[in-house]
Amino acid sequence: MHPYQLWIYLIALGVGTGVGKGYATLAPVLEQSIWLTLGILLYATFCQVPLLHLWQALRHRRFMVALIVSNFGLVPIVVWGLSHRFLSDPHLQFGVYLVLLVPCTDWFLTFTYLGKGNLPLAIAATPVLLLLQSLLLPLYLWLFTNGSLHGQIDPTAFIDAFVRLILLPLGAGFGE
Repeated sequence: MHPYQLWIYLIALGVGTGVGKGYATLAPVLEQSIWLTLGILLYATFCQVPLLHLWQALRHRRFMVALIVSNFGLVPIVVWGLSHRFLSDPHLQFGVYLVLLVPCTDWFLTFTYLGKGNLPLAIAATPVLLLLQSLLLPLYLWLFTNGSLHGQIDPTAFIDAFVRLILLPLGAGFGE
């Protein structure tokens, strides 16, 4: 982790806010650049994970079971329980689901590093986490909202994000 990482994030947020407010007419161009930027960042992450390391991570059964059960079993139950206990607006619940059911991979890796965990193993497990998150999020959203937001959510957005942000960078990264 870079020693100035926090400051870099804060400066980037400030610059982004300033550009967004000062040049609102650039919004359509900048919006498309978000997809490209995220794709490049995920590609860079996947390039750090040679296919051999992915197979090594999968062989660490206790680690993978703990990772999958906690991320896709325990966390969704806690998120559902807390959101129904403290939020009554289904749209707010939906936003909470999007944020908490698909944890950011860089946070997972950062906290693994800070906790002196097995960072190479965590990096190797990243493609599995992203694939499972992408596949399970629509199911969780349907279950947790009782299908009530069905007509309001365009499923092609999930498919588009899955292809553009997971499959393409993953495939390109494994080709390296």
